[in-house]
Amino acid sequence: MKRNNFAIWIIAALLSGIFVSSCEKRPEGVLSAKEMENLMVDLHVLEGTLQVNGMANSSISGSEAYYTALFEKYGITQQQFDSCLAWYTVHPKKFERIYLNVTKRIDDLSADVTARKFHPIDSTARDAEVELWTKPIKYTFTKDSARNQLDFEIENGSLLAEDMYVLSFLHRLAPSDSSLNPHAVMYVNYWNGEVDSIYTKTKNDSVLRRYTMQFKARKKLKVKSVSGRILGTDAARGKMNATVDSISLLRKYQSYMQDSIRAEVERMDTTSTVRVKEPLVPIEKKELKLGMQDIKL
Repeated sequence: MKRNNFAIWIIAALLSGIFVSSCEKRPEGVLSAKEMENLMVDLHVLEGTLQVNGMANSSISGSEAYYTALFEKYGITQQQFDSCLAWYTVHPKKFERIYLNVTKRIDDLSADVTARKFHPIDSTARDAEVELWTKPIKYTFTKDSARNQLDFEIENGSLLAEDMYVLSFLHRLAPSDSSLNPHAVMYVNYWNGEVDSIYTKTKNDSVLRRYTMQFKARKKLKVKSVSGRILGTDAARGKMNATVDSISLLRKYQSYMQDSIRAEVERMDTTSTVRVKEPLVPIEKKELKLGMQDIKL
């Protein structure tokens, strides 16, 4: 079966069996009419998904796995599905009812998608991205360097719930580096004080590796900043010996959903995003006693 012509194949099969009449009972191993209907709806949806993603041709590596998973969902194989299809095509009245139901459900599904019943806010597909990293993209630390964990914090008024933040970098840490439990961590900081984070361990074996950390601002809250630590360590007893290169921090987002997402967040999170400057309070002169010394401020 050439899957990207599935609908045409079904119609041709239906027409070819229109003059065949039989009252045979459905044999064992053939899906019921409802099961067949559900499978065919799922198959249509799968076909459309693969086509949108340029994988409609079954010769493309990886597409077969989707069909296998679909058939496994219904407890059958590709060959068993073909047998079910063959049986229904020689029972045109049964097949016609099934296909009419399939067509109606696909049309209803299409109408629901057009009406945005299935809100794309939870989709991981994002059509726009922007680079947030404005610092140098390369750092080299030697035994003469001061200890540095490469902390960062990016504040940007465009940061928004449902964003996907992708931090990537090349990383080499030598065994001579004294970092204990080396790691990298990224935080999504919300204006109400809540924090989400993602963490990964790094290795100190002198091998140059690329690390990629992908994290979604999943809470319907106002995002204050994205921060993190690239050369994190629990403790260090000596010198550094590390290289970090090609640092990138991308914000991936749905451009056509920004207004609706922002409106939803504003409705759910009333936290103020205005920084309140603390007034300067003059320090009164006082005496502090420390050991045998009097320190006057």
